[in-house]
Amino acid sequence: MNKAEFMAICPFELGNKVKLILAKFDDETTYSDGDYIVSDILTTHSLKTGNVTFQIIVKDEFDRDLTPRDIESLMIIN
Repeated sequence: MNKAEFMAICPFELGNKVKLILAKFDDETTYSDGDYIVSDILTTHSLKTGNVTFQIIVKDEFDRDLTPRDIESLMIIN
């Protein structure tokens, strides 16, 4: 088993309010109507390439966890 250490900074934090990015075409972006809350952050570190990726799990208004999403498919709101 290989041992690896890494440091990564995720642009999201648990509890952030976000909108889902539903579609992007040229300069137009379509966002979800509802707000979602970040409930978990999955971090994957590749030993082979050294890449670190994040997947974000969000909760809907009914407190249900949705399928993990890439950080590019979310936007933080205030």
